[in-house]
Amino acid sequence: MNIYIACIGMTVFSMLILILFSFRNFTVSLSAKRGIIFSAVLVIVCSSAECLGLLLDGAAPSFRIPHMIVKFIELSVTPFIPIVFANAFQPHKSRLVFLIMQAVHALIQFLSIFSGITFWVDENNVYHHCAFYDIYYIAVAASTAFMLYSIAMFGRRFQSQNKTVLAMIALFMATGVTCQAVNESIRIVWITVAIGSILFYIYYCTVMIQVDALTELMNRNAYERRVKSEQRRVGILFFDVNDFKKINDKYGHQFGDESLREVAKALRKVYGKIGLCYRIGGDEFCVILTKRIESAQELDLDFSSMIAKNRLKEPRLPTVSTGFSIFEPGKMTFQEAIANADANMYEAKKRNKAGRDIAPQDK
Repeated sequence: MNIYIACIGMTVFSMLILILFSFRNFTVSLSAKRGIIFSAVLVIVCSSAECLGLLLDGAAPSFRIPHMIVKFIELSVTPFIPIVFANAFQPHKSRLVFLIMQAVHALIQFLSIFSGITFWVDENNVYHHCAFYDIYYIAVAASTAFMLYSIAMFGRRFQSQNKTVLAMIALFMATGVTCQAVNESIRIVWITVAIGSILFYIYYCTVMIQVDALTELMNRNAYERRVKSEQRRVGILFFDVNDFKKINDKYGHQFGDESLREVAKALRKVYGKIGLCYRIGGDEFCVILTKRIESAQELDLDFSSMIAKNRLKEPRLPTVSTGFSIFEPGKMTFQEAIANADANMYEAKKRNKAGRDIAPQDK
């Protein structure tokens, strides 16, 4: 029992640290900060409720009502934690469905106080699982699955390369929950949840420090680290927005920013599944192709076509010049491959200024 109480104490303490850390982290968006802090508060509430319920179990019958209340709080609020945490990572329309589902589950737990649907505290103030207690496990499993899906989509959105790490965190949490579900004397769920929450927060921060705030592509720092470490055969695509300064001067910086976001969306849609997309300067982008390298020119046509379609809807949107090169380890340095792609891009830029179609070349 003393070990269990110590675990709950450490759970609460670690969540207070997470709250303080999140509150002072100005690189995290306000919505994400709120979600992380709120979920940490709920972990404190639910873990404390479980601990109080255990301490009240078998106590004097006069404590029966407080015992029922804390068990209701624990069982009804816990399934909401993964949904709140998921919303901090990746707001998703389907969260409303899960919130409604968990609200129904909370109503069932409330009715159980009087009817013993899922749990019961008898006249001697002893807690019991009832016939439909598994409804609680189903509710937690459903909301946890939603959380893991949302975090995975968050990683995909921002081109995270840490899929293995994410899977290991999920496995870590599943192991802790399973241990207590199989043997209730192993009460490690809340310390597992606390550690898992902190690990997911670290994962979130690791992803976001590599993201360009305007375009949501990977940023210059991530690009430079990739350049220094890349040892595989890859394709390098450079992109430059044509006459971007004129667009800013004529239509304003707000439209200029929107133009960059449109270019970024097109890059992500065409190249996102087969390479890494970066914003490396004000109006300069790079894609490092890890798959379909030989199909680069075909993909460039898809990209140019998408830009052209966007310009039919909004003629003020700019055109984009493209340059391509292949990095062959052992034959050249990565910097030489970059220089080739950059030179090809500027040749395309000259052709575009001369009134010719953009035609990416490979030298």
